[in-house]
Amino acid sequence: MKDWIFNNFWIKILSLLLAVMTWLYVNGELTKQKRTRDVLYKPPTIEETDDQPSLQPKQINKNYLREKR
Repeated sequence: MKDWIFNNFWIKILSLLLAVMTWLYVNGELTKQKRTRDVLYKPPTIEETDDQPSLQPKQINKNYLREKR
């Protein structure tokens, strides 16, 4: 068991460090990409308005919902 751990020990340490550095880099890029996507592509919001025409002439259409972009 001891030979398995200590055989090429420094190459294993270097490989582990490179793997961790690669993981941190990719994770940071994905986080940056998500932040950029959230800023550029905001989902539409809903606002209440009273200025929409009603379907029936005598009906007052209050609190009509409209998408705002």
